[in-house]
Amino acid sequence: MEPSITFTEEQAEKLANLQRAYFKEVKPLGNELRDLRIELRFAASDPRVHSQTLLAKQQKFSASQARLENLLFSYQVKARAIFTQEQFERLPASCPLKMRPGLGRGKGMGKGFQNGIY
Repeated sequence: MEPSITFTEEQAEKLANLQRAYFKEVKPLGNELRDLRIELRFAASDPRVHSQTLLAKQQKFSASQARLENLLFSYQVKARAIFTQEQFERLPASCPLKMRPGLGRGKGMGKGFQNGIY
């Protein structure tokens, strides 16, 4: 069993505010990615669409994905700064804030923003 971690009221409020700000910022970007994914999927299935147009759509989609990943990383860094060193060390090894290699999306991790157009 992993050790438990206790937050101060101030830390809990900061984390809640940070989470609200993150969701407020990420929601329109998630909607944009969904729309771009659909647009790209339909364009890719249309033989009349020129290859340059497809590449441009893919680049736009990839740029939006990169913005989302940068946003996530930025908020993770901000959330880490809320904890003391001792609290951070007590976070479970699987906590995304630890940013350990090998943790990430994979089969069975649930739905969310996923790579690719399909």
